[in-house]
This record gives sequence, structure tokens and C-alpha cells, in this order.
Amino acid sequence: MEYSDSSSEWSEDDSLATCSQPQETDASQPPHKGLDGLALHGFVLGILLTAAATVTAWFFLQPPLSPQCRAPHSPHWRTPFFLASIASLHALELWAITRYAPEQASSKHLRLGAGRRTHIVAYTFATVECLVSRYLWWFPFGLPFVMEVAGTMVVVGLLVHTLAIVHAGPAFLDEVRRRTGSTSRTRPHALVTTGIYRVMRHPAYFGYFWWAIGTQLIMGNVLSLLAFPIVLWSFFAGRVRVEEEMLVRVYGLEYEDYQRRVGTWMPFIGNT
Repeated sequence: MEYSDSSSEWSEDDSLATCSQPQETDASQPPHKGLDGLALHGFVLGILLTAAATVTAWFFLQPPLSPQCRAPHSPHWRTPFFLASIASLHALELWAITRYAPEQASSKHLRLGAGRRTHIVAYTFATVECLVSRYLWWFPFGLPFVMEVAGTMVVVGLLVHTLAIVHAGPAFLDEVRRRTGSTSRTRPHALVTTGIYRVMRHPAYFGYFWWAIGTQLIMGNVLSLLAFPIVLWSFFAGRVRVEEEMLVRVYGLEYEDYQRRVGTWMPFIGNT
């Protein structure tokens, strides 16, 4: 949940409006200075992912002490699973950016960069709700069908979000700079409509949207399951509208044709 400009806490670098093909980089330019921040992010995410995945597996493999402690109906595995899912999302994002846009990558382009406060609040609220609500009420989120659907949403969301960066390459970050006015808004490259962008517009938004909803289904969080879609839909709907107005100005009829052919796969967002 991020993407921010100067008046918002959402991290702008969550970007994924349809991107443009990258230009060749100048090999004579010195390497960027953000390696320390990227290394620290990778170190912390690696520790979190390893610890959370280990604890999740431990709760599944341990023999139940009581009927309430048997996974997947026990609440005990859900919190470490959520932490492992968060770490996976941000670790894959870090890998994709450093692998496919290494010359431009820095910690400020990660979700946990400029938008860290928003993420921390949302993730903390969801975690606390999961821990507390298990002792107050019961809802059928542990049913096999619900868990299978939610798990699919999480996996697909992670995959699509990562592919959005992989298939755009350096253009993923170039689009951020153009949108925020830090580079020229003239038409710099050919429009990317291949790979995951052939299937949907704004695939990173799609990935994060459905990943977040899937995690709350798995967590069994009633309040977060209601709040996350509303907040995400409100933000992405506004962001997509602004981005596509800019993209139409830059690419003209080419982007309008792309809009008509390809959807966003998010409800009532970017409909033309």
C-alpha cells in the first residue's frame, strides 16, 4: 500500500503504470550510492523470512496439544505466515529491482522506503487483529475452500507484482521519475505492451491489491478484510486515473488503443 508524491505517504516507487522500454545506460557513469541501503534491506528481509517461515512450519509439524492447536484452524501459525508473506513480497521486489534495474536501484524505490510508516501501521493492525480476534469470535476462514482461494490470491499476487518489475526493467523506475516530474514528460521510449503487460495494465497494482486481500483471508481478519480493499481500491483508482491521463498525453492514440484492448483486472479501476 504505497506510492507517494510530495503530498502523500504512499510510496511512489510502487509504480507500475504501463511502462516504457528502457534506454541504454551510460557505462561511463559512476555506480549509484544506494548499495548500503539495499544491502540492509536484503539482510533484514532475509532474517525475517527465514524466522517467520521456520515458525510457521513448526506450528504445522508439531503434534496438536489440543483440538484448538491443530493447523490450519489454530491462529498460532497465521501471524508468522503473514510475516513470511510480507518478507517474500518485499524480498522479491528487491531482487527484481536490483537484477533488472541495477543502475537506478536504491532503497527509496522499495515499498519499505518512502512508504514505510503506512505499511507498518497496516501490517501491525492486521497482526494485532489476528491475535486478538481468535479469542473473541470465530468465522469460517479456516475452511479448505477459503484457504485454497486465499492462498492462490497470495501466490498470484506475488508472481504478478514481481513480473511487473522484471518485464519493465529500468523503465519501471523511469516511469516513477517521469510521473513525479523528476524527468521529462516527453515521449522517451516505446510503450511496453509485452510480457505481463500484454495481459493487464498496471500489473504491480494488481499484484499488491490481490496479495493484500488474500493475506487477510488467510489471517481470518474481519476488520482488515473490509478495510484493506476499500483503502487500496480508493488509492489505486485515483492513481490509475492520474497516471493514465498522463500516459495518454505522452503516447496519444497508441495508449488509448492499449486501454481499450487490455484491462486492469481490478474491479471498477481503469475502465474505459
